[in-house]
Amino acid sequence: MRTRIPVTASSLALVIATATPAHADEPVDCVLNLDTGALTCAPGAVASLTTTYTLARLYTASGYGGSSLTLEASTPCDTNSDVDHSWASLPSAFNDTVSSFTGYNNCQVKLFEHASYGGSSVGPATSMSYVGDAMNDEASSVQLS
Repeated sequence: MRTRIPVTASSLALVIATATPAHADEPVDCVLNLDTGALTCAPGAVASLTTTYTLARLYTASGYGGSSLTLEASTPCDTNSDVDHSWASLPSAFNDTVSSFTGYNNCQVKLFEHASYGGSSVGPATSMSYVGDAMNDEASSVQLS
């Protein structure tokens, strides 16, 4: 399934899409291009665009398993502690489903319980094989620093 949703650079947080696997137990992997707003989902790994940086990958199961959402953009994270990229609302197929994550290209991931960076949080961290009982299947927004 391929879904493309146009957004402007100032409204990247408005991306909403649904990923549905062909079989209910089959993991779906998605790539969200944060520059263009394009969300591409398919069973199995989705190839990333060569002109972008992979910033983070969020997984629906602990131990980096299940379906995944790859966050990518045209710029990597820098080494400062400030927020480099943020998304106030995860795509609907990944809202309240994240159990583990990995950051790439200098990015540290911070997950928030509610949209717009509210509620409890975990991170920032480069990776977590399990986000903990309090945040498991609770993340609705993310910041990368």
